[in-house]
Amino acid sequence: VTGCGLAPNTDPCEDGKECTTGDTCADGACVSGTVSCDDGNLCTADSCGADGKCVHGGVDVTDGDLCTVDSCDPIAGAQHEPKSCPADPGLDACHVMGCNSTNGQCDPIAGNDGSSCTDVTGCSENATCQSGVCKGTPVILWSANFEGCDAGPMHSGAFEPYTFAIADPVAGQCSYGWLCNGSCPATPGGPTPGQVGYFDVQAPAGGATVYFQWTARTNGYGAWKLTLGLATDEGGFTELSPSASANQWTTASTTFEKGNTHRVILRVISDGSFSGDGSSTPGDGIFVDNLYLVPKNCPAPTP
Repeated sequence: VTGCGLAPNTDPCEDGKECTTGDTCADGACVSGTVSCDDGNLCTADSCGADGKCVHGGVDVTDGDLCTVDSCDPIAGAQHEPKSCPADPGLDACHVMGCNSTNGQCDPIAGNDGSSCTDVTGCSENATCQSGVCKGTPVILWSANFEGCDAGPMHSGAFEPYTFAIADPVAGQCSYGWLCNGSCPATPGGPTPGQVGYFDVQAPAGGATVYFQWTARTNGYGAWKLTLGLATDEGGFTELSPSASANQWTTASTTFEKGNTHRVILRVISDGSFSGDGSSTPGDGIFVDNLYLVPKNCPAPTP
């Protein structure tokens, strides 16, 4: 220690420590001044060691994000660059290679939202990427309903005098396809088990799927005991499961494997508790509406 002489004073002195500046004399001793080890490098942790010398240790700049590359710039400090993943030409239009935050690996992730894409299922058109899925407007090859007194595609069976009519016997207005006997008067007695109706569709090469909605509608006792049987010109017969209670729409479907003009045949079925026209009231019946023909195995459009 130098600089304090023999008599007490406040002159500058040197305490022998590299990491202090501005040392001064006080009461005959050299008192350490300000600790200053800042080397101007933001990538070091500066401190004064027990031996009085400056220590410039490393700085931890990791941010805990597995998808960043962490580094340090002496002037700018910590740097966190997003991890770069190489492109994969084998991905579809709605995925890109990106960093998986759980493991830091490059994996396919949803991307290109809003950009155009081609729905490889053929079920939609004018499609765009939406959260990793190519979605567009459903492809509808043909559709029909019974709104506005549209007679629609329903026909009477070739050998039975029944038809899908358009009268809504409750409101007295044309509304739904109603499987009934004859011309469906405004106040019919109700449908009879065994009645048949059908409609024809033209399926493209490769086949198609038909969807329709139906319900056993009732204003009184009996109609909810009815259900429908479904058959086609390609064969087979299926008894459709009705909704849990009356007056609720149920969606049914059938798929044609080949392109051709096909016939969908619907038959009223009773579970045995329906006693005929006498037990139903005006407004009871089997109603069918919202018919759609879509490419084979595509999902049902929303009515």
